[in-house]
Amino acid sequence: MTIATYLFSNSMERETEALARGLRRRDPELLDRLIEQYHYRLFRYLLYLTGSREEAEDFFQETWVRVIDRGHQYKDKFKFETWLFTIARNLVIDLRAERRRRKGWMRSSNRTKDNRCMNRQPLIACLRLNWLQLMKKATVWRRR
Repeated sequence: MTIATYLFSNSMERETEALARGLRRRDPELLDRLIEQYHYRLFRYLLYLTGSREEAEDFFQETWVRVIDRGHQYKDKFKFETWLFTIARNLVIDLRAERRRRKGWMRSSNRTKDNRCMNRQPLIACLRLNWLQLMKKATVWRRR
């Protein structure tokens, strides 16, 4: 190993360690810098996965929310970019699985679709709305 290689790998290790510490602290300056650095690539990747600008925007925001919420899980052994894109990909996969489950449930139960979710709200907002409705029902059920 040459000196240049050693110095480069050593500085990369320090950088990822600092990144992990900043994510654990939820450092707003670090988050701003990361969003600025990965904005274009992450959005393009989500656009490729979803095929929809609106969905890509929703997933972009949700990805950064997950980064903030789960920053303590980032391991400094791995590249941040890999972790970030994995979060984004898993969000898209989870949503597609949810759609398949919901579509099957809707067919089997012969229920009408909720009009509030039909192209009027972004998909993520619609999922949150349905989740809130389910939580209200669960709360009522627990009280009985």
